[in-house]
Amino acid sequence: MNTDDTATRARTFINETELPPPPPKTRGSRSAPTDPGSTPAMAVGQNLVEFADDAPPELRAAVTDALLLAQLAADKAETATPDQWYEKHRSVLTHLGFLGDGLTRTAQDFSSQDGDLHEAILPVITAAFAGVGVPALVIETLRQLSSVDEGKSWITLFERESKRFGARQFQISKVAGTPEQQRVNMLGFVMDVGQTTTQALFFRHARDTVAVERIEGHFTVEAATLLEIAPALADKLRERRGSYLEALEI
Repeated sequence: MNTDDTATRARTFINETELPPPPPKTRGSRSAPTDPGSTPAMAVGQNLVEFADDAPPELRAAVTDALLLAQLAADKAETATPDQWYEKHRSVLTHLGFLGDGLTRTAQDFSSQDGDLHEAILPVITAAFAGVGVPALVIETLRQLSSVDEGKSWITLFERESKRFGARQFQISKVAGTPEQQRVNMLGFVMDVGQTTTQALFFRHARDTVAVERIEGHFTVEAATLLEIAPALADKLRERRGSYLEALEI
């Protein structure tokens, strides 16, 4: 299938995709969302996304919108389990022209007896992205969670969007590539830490041992397809960008 056919089908899919209503605006909400083209790392809902220097600014917004559409469509589908949610997320990206080999899943327990949970998972994140570009800004942000201001906008967003299925669910994504093709390497976590705490940064309030499911996915998408579908994505998400995009700051 050529780029024009892929883009045409993707635009139809975008127009027909049902999304949940935008969250209510709160006092102090920004009138304009963060610009992905000028932001090296950002929270896209529950997804902490970092762009490599070689990710062109004009493509960053399209990739960001595609990831946001996948998250919102998976939420709207009212899936019953994290695995179903991730499969819906993957399916949406596929309909948008992203190609991948499917998702891989690994279950393991993490111990936070000697430190915060985020410290325990940092080596796993580093190893998962070895060879494809470690998301250094995201990792540094997680490393400094013990001292970060919980009132930051991206933390409020991340805290709100990571609550699913009686657990905590989030992704870390690295976007890189060439002017002709972009790669998205995604690492997802589902953490059985419960939702009894109302305090932000659940990493710092987990039990000593936490059951974690790790989901990995790798996708490529042609730059020409992204440029073709970017206006349709932007139009679809116009009323939601301000509620789901925040620059990642320490």
